Amino acid sequence: MGTCLVNKTIDVYQSFYFRMFETLECKLSSMGKRLTSP
Repeated sequence: MGTCLVNKTIDVYQSFYFRMFETLECKLSSMGKRLTSP
């Protein structure tokens, strides 16, 4: 029971961080496009 709860928490955190990094990457790439475009 304990390990199952821990695994569930890790999954939640992983998906949360993955989404956060994904949006961060999107913002960075859009910013880079704006900088490189004349």
